[in-house]
Amino acid sequence: MSAKVTSAANQPNQPTHAEPPGVTAHMREMTGLTELSFDIARGRLLKLSTETSQSISMSLPLSTGAARSTEMVIKGTMTLEVLDRR
Repeated sequence: MSAKVTSAANQPNQPTHAEPPGVTAHMREMTGLTELSFDIARGRLLKLSTETSQSISMSLPLSTGAARSTEMVIKGTMTLEVLDRR
């Protein structure tokens, strides 16, 4: 079984976390794919794999009136596998 995953941050007008003064950060949608493998006869999960990707942009105003901006993509992979150690 596989599923596509999408998650969006709820960004209020006032930041709820501590950002340095003047820095703005925008987290975009997180997207990913999850795959599940089951052993139906034994009624248990065998393996879970998830891959995600999320873009983030940050900017900081400079004393010259310009702004310094950066963009990054955070990618993650997680695999959980049940091992039968009998």
